[in-house]
Amino acid sequence: MTTPTGARTFETILAEVTDNIGTITINRPDKRNALSKTVLAEIEEVLDQWEGSAEVQAVIFTGTGEKAFVAGADISQLQHYDLH
Repeated sequence: MTTPTGARTFETILAEVTDNIGTITINRPDKRNALSKTVLAEIEEVLDQWEGSAEVQAVIFTGTGEKAFVAGADISQLQHYDLH
């Protein structure tokens, strides 16, 4: 059985549960799935929703695209911080 995660549509991830396995897919192939603040917040939201649920017994992380699973932190967001 495949079920979507609530009625929420996410901006940067896909989340579903199939046969008691939750799958979170980072969906930013143009950025090689770099972890932005939005990605991390959406992952946290899904994991909070699944925590303690009998429906989810394991979680798999994956990424879209062919170049990278995850490039790491999205450093383009650092330009907004004063690092001096």
